Amino acid sequence: MKRTFERRRSSIMEVLILNTQWRLAESGVKILAFGALLLTTLVALVACSGNGNSVDEPDSETLELQGDVSAIYSGGSFVLWVPEVEPLGGVASIALADPAIETPDEAASISGVSSMSATRGSGSTLAAPTSSSSSSSRGSSSSVSMTAGLMSLPDTIPEGAIVFAEAVIKDGTFSLTLEVEEIKPINFSVRAAERVRQPFRMPMRTRQFILEPGQLTLSMDEFEQYLVEGGPYNDAVFNSWKQSDEYLSAQKLYREKLSEPNPDSADERLERLAATRGQFTELVHLESEGRKEVALNHPDVLVRRLALQTTTVTTGIWYAKALSELKESAPDDPWIAKIIEKDQERQAQIDERDSIAVGTSILDFQAIDLVGDSASLSDVQKGSQVVLLDFWASWCGPCRQEFPHLKEAYSKFKDKGFEIVSFTLDDEQEDWELATEEEEIPWINLGMGSEAEAVKTYSVVGIPYSLLYEVDTGTIVAKNLSGGELEAKLEELLH
Repeated sequence: MKRTFERRRSSIMEVLILNTQWRLAESGVKILAFGALLLTTLVALVACSGNGNSVDEPDSETLELQGDVSAIYSGGSFVLWVPEVEPLGGVASIALADPAIETPDEAASISGVSSMSATRGSGSTLAAPTSSSSSSSRGSSSSVSMTAGLMSLPDTIPEGAIVFAEAVIKDGTFSLTLEVEEIKPINFSVRAAERVRQPFRMPMRTRQFILEPGQLTLSMDEFEQYLVEGGPYNDAVFNSWKQSDEYLSAQKLYREKLSEPNPDSADERLERLAATRGQFTELVHLESEGRKEVALNHPDVLVRRLALQTTTVTTGIWYAKALSELKESAPDDPWIAKIIEKDQERQAQIDERDSIAVGTSILDFQAIDLVGDSASLSDVQKGSQVVLLDFWASWCGPCRQEFPHLKEAYSKFKDKGFEIVSFTLDDEQEDWELATEEEEIPWINLGMGSEAEAVKTYSVVGIPYSLLYEVDTGTIVAKNLSGGELEAKLEELLH
């Protein structure tokens, strides 16, 4: 299998041969014209070779995937799928694992503890985008050799998702064959899982690899960390950093944290879960840096695009630079054009958000609390003098790092007229509830969702994001205070 610009080389060669035969049959006076044609053709070949095609591709267009997930699963079905709507970025390749849950009572007492991601849209809420056919990609998939019926047990495949293929897991292994018409990111999940260990744990969060032809293997360890090997694109996009000494060392330390003896009580288990966050955050950072390196510096155009399609970080100077350079290399790629359009829309949102400045008026909105009751900002602020409106989410590490400072300020000034109204961008009620329990949030706690009225009213495109305002005038007096800055401002306002 060759990509489009490889086919262009073949086509040009065919034209060259045909024209050579035709020219030789003509009179000698046309030799000069043939020479010009030859020169033009050679220039075109050189131009084609400059597209950065540094990845050797297999001749077959068939994916043969052999999977071994026996460290976690004995049965169920392995599902390849894409979301109904294409999002901006990908999903994290790791998830924060929970302590082993051995009984139904323990599962109930630590409901939702499993797999809390530190990046926005973990699991099925932020799945890998698929691209339209372009100068360096393929079409849709077909011809699946093995399928399984739809299962009724819970899984992480969202409603409306398009299932590409499904294979039965038997004794912890599976085999799947399908024709590949487009090299692109693909999501995978395990549904109706029969687990070897932690039988009552929630289903595995969504993961990704690159759908490409060839003989690939997928392996998974007891911590649900996976590795896909055998394909040049998976090697370039994922394994180039997954197999680095730095990442492997950090992963080893993380696994050691998870392998520590299980505490007896649910509270102690939550404490243990919190204790692993530092090492988990380091893994997420290394993952982000690895994808960044590939997106910016890999010589192959398609590899750089795949790296951007699968990254969980879709903001920042490096992302804009990588996207801009990719546009220059593949100006007609529809995925790139769509992402640039979305990026421009997001920049317009940022400009709109920035118009909500110190000295302007706070804006009212409707929301719900954890029990589902409706509430408005104007209602919950009653009786307060100064309010901090704080936008956060369970997956936002910097947001949660601020909570100790917020608690300290709240404890010190709540009796002087200070109130905090937090609003979560979590789309899943379970994630919101779990983070609330872990952080022991004592103030007004509203949500929910990244598409809620409050998020749109304040054009929230990044978190943490907070506004401090005086209730009597409704005037914003400060934005995005952190650490001791909040207490200093409250001393000034509530002396």
